Amino acid sequence: MNQYYVYEWIRLDNNEPFYVGKGKGERCFTEKKRNKYFNDILKYCRNNSIEIAINILESGLSNEEALMTECWYINEYICTYGFNITNQTWGGEGGDVVSMMSVEERIKYSIKMRNSCLGKNKGHIHSEESKLKMSKAKKGMYLGNNNPMYGKNIKDYMDNASYEAWKSKIRNSMKGKTHSEETKEKIRKALLGRKISEETKEKLRNLNKGEKNPMYGRRHTESNKALMSKCHEKSVMVEFPNGKKMSFE
Repeated sequence: MNQYYVYEWIRLDNNEPFYVGKGKGERCFTEKKRNKYFNDILKYCRNNSIEIAINILESGLSNEEALMTECWYINEYICTYGFNITNQTWGGEGGDVVSMMSVEERIKYSIKMRNSCLGKNKGHIHSEESKLKMSKAKKGMYLGNNNPMYGKNIKDYMDNASYEAWKSKIRNSMKGKTHSEETKEKIRKALLGRKISEETKEKLRNLNKGEKNPMYGRRHTESNKALMSKCHEKSVMVEFPNGKKMSFE
């Protein structure tokens, strides 16, 4: 029975659609079970007295025809017209929109979403109070078992070539760069008073034990020894009763 239709929600301040869907009965008029971005625009429009219209694009369709028609409109609106629609899938049976795009389409879509018709966050700066609330809300969110990488090794997710390329990228990320005095001060303050737990200390010790130590089975060259000696010329070495040694400038 051909009782399905494809519809769109339109903002009347710029006459652009912001959502395309398929349904039957009263589905096009309901605001339930909509995604976050749809609800954000709806809220923004109401707060700013922007009128909204609902338009039936195609009607009298079978379920299969409605699915295909919905997909066609979503693709056309994003890729041809560059509308900032809030659909999170290509329609039909679903599927992530961005992952299915070509590189050119992703760039175009990304630019359009950054310049979204919502516009409510463009140039917006969060207050210190808001920042604090967000910080508290996320505090501890990814600690221990909650961390998606907990107990996992990044090497398990890469082939050798990719892993070596990743390590090289990390090594070279700060090559030739230096932190500004302002950044150094921020880092210093962030670490001030921080105490390392005994559990963490043990983990750090185990990281460099035996064969894990980068100097395992190796010896410093005479030139390296001379260089290290020169670096400590202005230092004073103190030996504590427990046998621990420490150098001071």
